[in-house]
Amino acid sequence: MKDRIKKFDSDSTTNNRKRPMSSIQDLDFEKHFSDIDESDEDDNIAFFGDDDDDEEEVDEQEEDEEDKVPGMRDAYENLVLEKYGTHRETALIKYNDEYQELQRKAEAIARNRIAANTRSQYNKANIIFVHWLFFYAKHVLKQEYIDMFDEAYLDGQEVALNEVLNKVLLKEERCPVDVCRFQAKTFFTYLLTFKAKDDLYFSYSCYDGKRSAMMHMFAFTDDIWSPKEREILSNLMQSLKKLF
Repeated sequence: MKDRIKKFDSDSTTNNRKRPMSSIQDLDFEKHFSDIDESDEDDNIAFFGDDDDDEEEVDEQEEDEEDKVPGMRDAYENLVLEKYGTHRETALIKYNDEYQELQRKAEAIARNRIAANTRSQYNKANIIFVHWLFFYAKHVLKQEYIDMFDEAYLDGQEVALNEVLNKVLLKEERCPVDVCRFQAKTFFTYLLTFKAKDDLYFSYSCYDGKRSAMMHMFAFTDDIWSPKEREILSNLMQSLKKLF
């Protein structure tokens, strides 16, 4: 009996050795995956079904939001229509006398940042400055003012040009200079044209006052002069101060 058992064991071992390992693995894999397919078939169906339900819920939420937005828009349109008598795209803001008067007062207060006498001196100094720019550095002026000044100086007469300069700088207080292209060295060159008869410089306060006048004019525009150019001008003014 023992001999038979030994023989059976040896035969089974021999058969297993004769069968390639890949075949044994293939059978195991087939059995393993067939079990998975059978056991998980229902679970997989339920899983995909849950995703579909989630997507349907999201779609319903988005539809609800879309339904709310037109409702809000309609309410707003009705409000504008009731207030202005027309739709938002063509609604006109009514002129408010009280608001406009407050704005005029605010502008008047803003003008009082410097004394009236000093303000007048600055504007007159800027007339001379822009007059010089027109003949020596026209490219730093705004094109609309170049055209305006050219038209006034068409016949080579400075009388009409001076009248336009007075109107722009003294009465209307506008800035004809394109501050985005203006360089500090251009203004410093202008300062050096002011000398006494014996080729001596005036006092430093004379040149510093002209710088203040220019900065006063730059306040008339919404454009901002380059901080780098401001620093360059400050250094140039310090160098000029050492001459006195």
